[in-house]
Amino acid sequence: MPPAATTPITDLQREASAFGCPELISLQGPQTDAHLEYLDLTGSQSEAPLLPHAVAEFQGRPLLYLLDDLERTLEPKSADQRAHELGQLLANRSEHAVLGLVRPGELTLYPVNLDRTVLDRAPVITISRDTPDASFFFQSLAAGSFSLDGQPQAPDYVFDEIHTLLASANDDLAAKMPPLEILSVTGRALFFRFLHDRKIVLPSELTEICPPANDLKDVFSDSERAAATSCWLDETFNGDFLPLVDGLHPSLPSRERQSAYAEFYREAHAKTEGKVFLHLEAILRGWKHVEGSGYQTTIDWDDFNFAHIPIGVLSQIYETFSRRWDDAHSDDTSIRYTPKNIARLLVDEALAGLEQPQDAVVLDPACGGGVFLVLAFRQLLRLHWEKTGRRPTTRLIHRVLYNQLRGFDVSESALRLAALALYITSIELNGTKRPPKSLKFPDALKDRVLFNFGPSDDQERRQGFVLGSLDSTVPKSFDRQFDIVIGNPPWTRVRSRRTGNDDPTERRRRNASINAEFSVITRRALRKLGAPGIDASAYRNPDNNPDLPFLWRSTEWAKPGGTIAMALPGRIILKQSPAGERARVALFRSLTVTGILNGSDLEKTAVWPNMDLPFMLFFARNTVPPANHQFSFLTPFRENALCQRSEFRLDYRSAQAISVDSVTAKPWLLKSLSLGSILDVEVIDKISDRQFPPVSDVWANLVAGEGYNVSARLAQRPADHLVDLPDFKPPARGYDVRAKDLPTWGQNHNRSTAHFPRRAALYDPPLVILPQTPGETRSQPKAFLFEDDRVVFSKSFYGYSTAGHEHSKNLARLLYLIVHSQLWAHHCLTHSSRIGASYRTILKEDIQRFPFPDPSTLAAAQWGRIEQLADSLRHDDQRPFHDIDQLVSEVYGLSSNDMAIIEDTVRYGAPFRSARLPAEKQPGQTDVEAFCRYLVEMTQPFVDDSTALRAFPVSTESTGYSSPWRFIGLSTQTEPIEISPAFLSAIVREGDSLSASRVVMLLPGGGLLIGLLNQQRFWSQTRARLCALHVIRRHLSAF
Repeated sequence: MPPAATTPITDLQREASAFGCPELISLQGPQTDAHLEYLDLTGSQSEAPLLPHAVAEFQGRPLLYLLDDLERTLEPKSADQRAHELGQLLANRSEHAVLGLVRPGELTLYPVNLDRTVLDRAPVITISRDTPDASFFFQSLAAGSFSLDGQPQAPDYVFDEIHTLLASANDDLAAKMPPLEILSVTGRALFFRFLHDRKIVLPSELTEICPPANDLKDVFSDSERAAATSCWLDETFNGDFLPLVDGLHPSLPSRERQSAYAEFYREAHAKTEGKVFLHLEAILRGWKHVEGSGYQTTIDWDDFNFAHIPIGVLSQIYETFSRRWDDAHSDDTSIRYTPKNIARLLVDEALAGLEQPQDAVVLDPACGGGVFLVLAFRQLLRLHWEKTGRRPTTRLIHRVLYNQLRGFDVSESALRLAALALYITSIELNGTKRPPKSLKFPDALKDRVLFNFGPSDDQERRQGFVLGSLDSTVPKSFDRQFDIVIGNPPWTRVRSRRTGNDDPTERRRRNASINAEFSVITRRALRKLGAPGIDASAYRNPDNNPDLPFLWRSTEWAKPGGTIAMALPGRIILKQSPAGERARVALFRSLTVTGILNGSDLEKTAVWPNMDLPFMLFFARNTVPPANHQFSFLTPFRENALCQRSEFRLDYRSAQAISVDSVTAKPWLLKSLSLGSILDVEVIDKISDRQFPPVSDVWANLVAGEGYNVSARLAQRPADHLVDLPDFKPPARGYDVRAKDLPTWGQNHNRSTAHFPRRAALYDPPLVILPQTPGETRSQPKAFLFEDDRVVFSKSFYGYSTAGHEHSKNLARLLYLIVHSQLWAHHCLTHSSRIGASYRTILKEDIQRFPFPDPSTLAAAQWGRIEQLADSLRHDDQRPFHDIDQLVSEVYGLSSNDMAIIEDTVRYGAPFRSARLPAEKQPGQTDVEAFCRYLVEMTQPFVDDSTALRAFPVSTESTGYSSPWRFIGLSTQTEPIEISPAFLSAIVREGDSLSASRVVMLLPGGGLLIGLLNQQRFWSQTRARLCALHVIRRHLSAF
């Protein structure tokens, strides 16, 4: 018999608190809405395998499961074995949690892993509560600074393993069966495995389910058995369930349906030479290897327990396969599924904004495999449970499913998988699971909950993007019906697929027609919303992208004042092109934006696998914003330890209130805040107040532009003026290039024509050549200067010629120096449509907009320094970057504080590995001391003259795992204040409950205790200034 916890949860809580754990969720006793995600772990401890007694969460996610052995009822010899069994079971939940065994005064830790051999080899770690920093253990676990041998490294390991197994089955059958048939047969086998593992079907019911079968794992082993089982599934649940045979209606007699299924499975057997049943049996029996299938994996079907695999994981898998199993898109398997953590956050926040969230009617207009619908379904039922105090009944579950959820898509395969996910969710959450027929669904989901708005002609879909739910044929009856419209619409620019005999002109015409319809949709929505100052008739959809049209169409589906919540590309808020600015103004002036979570720093991480672009989570109310409206803007920063487990810190207290007026007046504002802080905005405003002309004005009578474009397959123009000129190529190292050492253009290209040779004046000296890809660090030149030689360059570069200017060489040298300054790097980060937004390149418009000093205002001494520094930069081994920055700060009127802000943002905010890795490193003692000095310097003027402030580091003992926090004291006392570890732990526990990056606590004897995350980025001069501003505004009474 497995041990039961005989001590009250309060005793376990008290013991766990010694290790820094927050309030535990008990997994014993009566079930509440807090147990919705743990229903599989709340069975009777006396009748089930060993299960955890409690769980500790971080940001609403399980992080530490606890076994209560305070009365030492587990035999020491068997404790490890039992813990490993539980660790393997918990691994099915696909969480990055660990298992802890709590005994008096100690916590023994075990990894969680699907592979039992890994668990058996993993060393056991025991932490004593007497360890100096034991109280910081949970915080280290939350921050990812504590690691345990044997834990899975993959961010979503269950997803990866099941996806691999399904892909193997699909690849083995794809050439022999249509994709939709593979979907339905494997989906039915997976569903039956779910019923089996959850004990919804029992061996005593075998004769009713499949009379020829030998056991419950034999029900899909041949055509006769599979037909009988498929017929039973239809009768028991619903005929809408994963259809296999066209025209097979549930009302037909059982004998006719079974006969039709038998014929289908016999044909499948013949087409696949019997392999189809090997794969179905592998799913049910957990075979380690399917003979003849050509795959072998470390983890196989037998290692999974579908009683504990979250439905969200299955939905995520279905999402990835919805394209693979779609005839029209079978060549495109790189669909961007929405990770469950992202989808859950979007759903939770959308519902949190409603007065009666449990009654919300929810639409996903591009539902795919149903990730958002499943999570919304679960959350709606949890909210009903919370309100009534009773677990949802079958009747309530069906009412929510059929009356409060709607999904649109163009893919039949996606909709079938969405239906499967919703069916499984309904069964999982139903407290009454026996007998199976009690779970029967009252109606089909198709055309009542899920709607296919794809074209009936597959040929049209094979041409590329189809309007689907954006089409005018979608019934008007859906308009103004939804409290929430949510989802992740398509992002990719509309392009038509090439086919064997297609006409490029026809492809362009089709694309233009679709984009014109995008604009029509938006204009219609804008007219209905009626925002002042927005000319709906002039709106043009930017760049052929479908994401904004989905957002605008959602304003018609949502009720007035309803919520729109979507995962969207970050370019919508980051792009600085004129078309991007106009689209952004229309958005912020027409909808009441309530919040934006900017994920630009999370790109290319496991937070969103295979997502190489910045993303955002967008929340708005479907109404025109009131005057002076503000919204919350939050940019989570990248913490690799958290990102590796698909998580990030949601520090809501660092969210900034941004006015709509400021966003429309300063198009660069959100991008600046996404990489820096409000202090960066102040620096940019300060430069703007100087009213320097942009580069475009300075070069108005000069020549600048992109270099030549050969493109031999495109129309050609004479390029005789290029043939004999040196053809620029950046040196392998160094900043200086001698024109005489370069081969000519004719030698390099052996031709006399180019698609765009550009005019000859572009190549006249003095000439500054800027690479479109400037590189990450200052060791990579940002420009090259040719004062006397004509040089040609390719389209990978921009050229700025000063030929004809009164001070041509000085002007070229000044531009050359400026683009090597920190101010220029800061400008690119905060203003470029690409760097920090998508690609790692700059556009000509980024250069053209840069504020450039009026050459006539510079003194002769400054010109002398400019000449000397330009020469030194090109030729000296020690590059004069410090002197360049000092010169630029003088020219632009920037203080040392301003330059510190610029340097910190470039050092820690740039979207490069060279910035991100140092930003996460722990600060050194000198960094902490410098932070303290600057904090005092900034705060002292606001304190009574007779009071001298002192800042000092607070030491904490360490036992080997690094603390995620670091503390300083700020007080008027001359001696450092001693802070107990228990007090620090309590503060950190409070900070972690808010996912904070900074905590400030008033000390009993006066002064402040300040805790910051133990990462270099939080100990910079800029952060010290921000911390001082916080103290000045809120805590001066402490001194």
